[in-house]
Amino acid sequence: MALEREKRTANNQPNIYFVERVSEIGRYIAECVHLETPVKSLQCETLTESLLALLKRGKSIVTSHALLSNMTVEHWYEVAKHGYKYVIDEAITEVRKVLEVRSSDIEKLIDDGYLEVIEIGEYSYVKVTKKEGYEKHQKLLKLIQTGQTKLQGESSKKGRDCTYVLVWGIHPETFLSARAIEILTYQSEGSFLHKYLEMLGIEIKKMSVVNSEIVPYRYQDGAAYRKLITVHNGKQNDFAVTRGDRLDSGLTSTWYGKGKDKQSKKRRKKVQSALLSVYREWRRKFGCNQETFAFTCPEKAKLDVVYKEFYGVKLHKKHQAFKAQSRKSEPDYDVRKVTSIPQNTRGVNEYKHKQFMAYMCNTYPLQPIQAAFAQEGLPVDNGDYALNQLIQWLFRGCVRASQPMTVFIPNRRMRHLFLRWLGYSDEELF
Repeated sequence: MALEREKRTANNQPNIYFVERVSEIGRYIAECVHLETPVKSLQCETLTESLLALLKRGKSIVTSHALLSNMTVEHWYEVAKHGYKYVIDEAITEVRKVLEVRSSDIEKLIDDGYLEVIEIGEYSYVKVTKKEGYEKHQKLLKLIQTGQTKLQGESSKKGRDCTYVLVWGIHPETFLSARAIEILTYQSEGSFLHKYLEMLGIEIKKMSVVNSEIVPYRYQDGAAYRKLITVHNGKQNDFAVTRGDRLDSGLTSTWYGKGKDKQSKKRRKKVQSALLSVYREWRRKFGCNQETFAFTCPEKAKLDVVYKEFYGVKLHKKHQAFKAQSRKSEPDYDVRKVTSIPQNTRGVNEYKHKQFMAYMCNTYPLQPIQAAFAQEGLPVDNGDYALNQLIQWLFRGCVRASQPMTVFIPNRRMRHLFLRWLGYSDEELF
């Protein structure tokens, strides 16, 4: 596919392949021996420095999504000079993100001169002024320097509470310097990356894989998967709806709560009961087990909704540690029995054996990011965003290999979005 094309065109203009997982880099290099990847050395103390050295030599490169965030004016110059094309495997999840800092701290950083507010047209951005002090905010200030950070909200003046929020984005020049950009994905509509490139005025070249060949993008028509995917239709559907609630409510991050109050505990217990009930039903009817089952829910609620029948605590701790260390050796545990897959997982094949998947979420874009795009005249459609997240997650499982899959989507809004994508008529929805 992409790598087969790379082999055939190795002597043409150089490419940079950006992949979601560090573990994917080895696979790329094994198949295309001319590809190089940034490594730390005596000459290059950081991966960012190593990337720059490779760019100066005009080498074709494979690296992780993360390095896109670290590129500077020196990198942009070399990218433009050599005519690099970006090939991005899966849409980047954090092309824009809300920075975790209190509104009052943002205001203090501005008042004390560490952040300067820059007005560009109708928008407000922040720029870092180098000064000593504020040790606890050095990581934040360094991050702001690497991208383009929009300031939203109001100050505390005139007797009101400060509502400042910082929305960070990968620096526009990182994308604008490339000769062309290809996104290899099942579906990019609704993704933040799609909106961000559209905002920058960049022509998006989306590609599809058809019969093992890279071809111009074809919208993934879900009707082609209708016969492969069975959507659970049982008593557990809409379990999160209580009297007085809208049928589309429930299972949002806010609905799950913080877990300490009585209402949050009650709701999480209902999720646990429904998830266990469906797992047992699938096990009884279809032989479902930990190897073939997977689920997702907000990370903050996970330990409150899992049950030992389908979730091994020690196993998942090992898995998290293994991923964090980015080791290239084989894991010393049975990775096939990992059942918890984060909602934003992209570009990995390690879960392609999963035949039964439960999506315990009701997904919406973060409000500050949504507001930033809306302010720029490119509002994020809630339905498109939710469907994109759901499809990307489900395609981590066996359906990516055209194998039958059974899914549990207990929120009606999410389920109807998916059923319509599969080609169900309004009369067939459940």
